[in-house]
Amino acid sequence: MTRLRSTFFVAVFLSLAFVVAVPFVRAETEHENESGDDQGRTATTYQLVTVPGSTSVSAPSVPVTTTTPTPQVSTTSTSVSVAQATSSAPIVVQTTPVATPFPWAWTVTRSAGIASFLLLGLLTITGMLLTTGLLYRMFSPATAWSVHRAIASVLLFSVMAHVGSILFDSFLGLHFFDLFIPFISPYRPLLVTLGIGGFYLLLLVLASSLYTMNSYAKFWRTVHFFAFPMFIFIFLHGVLIGTDTKQPWMVALYWGIGVAVAASIMYRMVWKYRNPVLRTTVRRVAGRVR
Repeated sequence: MTRLRSTFFVAVFLSLAFVVAVPFVRAETEHENESGDDQGRTATTYQLVTVPGSTSVSAPSVPVTTTTPTPQVSTTSTSVSVAQATSSAPIVVQTTPVATPFPWAWTVTRSAGIASFLLLGLLTITGMLLTTGLLYRMFSPATAWSVHRAIASVLLFSVMAHVGSILFDSFLGLHFFDLFIPFISPYRPLLVTLGIGGFYLLLLVLASSLYTMNSYAKFWRTVHFFAFPMFIFIFLHGVLIGTDTKQPWMVALYWGIGVAVAASIMYRMVWKYRNPVLRTTVRRVAGRVR
């Protein structure tokens, strides 16, 4: 029953995350296709067409103007001779727009990145609410832990989609090792390294939850504190490298989740020192249902 409940929440959170992220990214991508933004990633390309009866040109598709060479002037002490100007034959160039393929890899990367940040915020907040017992007021202990595990499972899937789709983005040109070894990426190495660090911390926290949560509770609790730098790394990675950061809706999303996570952490810190007895009770309940 617990596994079925967890599977249900995995499906729900996965659907919600991508339902929120994909429409915004798709709309923004179509807008950039029309305007040619983002350093020419989605700009319309043009193909040269030679018009019959005109001079063919083997050159990039750029505006061509016909010029007349400047007359050469030579002066002597007795006379001035002007060389007769020569003009080249007129060049006629016709361009036809060529449709650029839809950048699916880039769209998946952005959508999965936004979904991952949403899920990371939810994961951190529900973790704080589990620690304080507040989530037990909304759900039964078993359901509350199922929700937390489901968010973590969907987050891992979303992060893997984010990382994997980057390999198919020809614009960035990143390779496998660029995404897993810090500071070697040719594209913004420091900001990519923040994402790599957050990814490794996520794997550490999830692995400790799978293998040490019940048998080594103290170690698991200690490792879980890495969730705080993990959130900071991924927050900075998204804000500083994300192509949608300039959009008002994305700014609101980043800072809204950031403020919510900060508020949940502050609530946990205050609760920890004001409710020492309740803290022990919550741990005992959590130990029975984990």
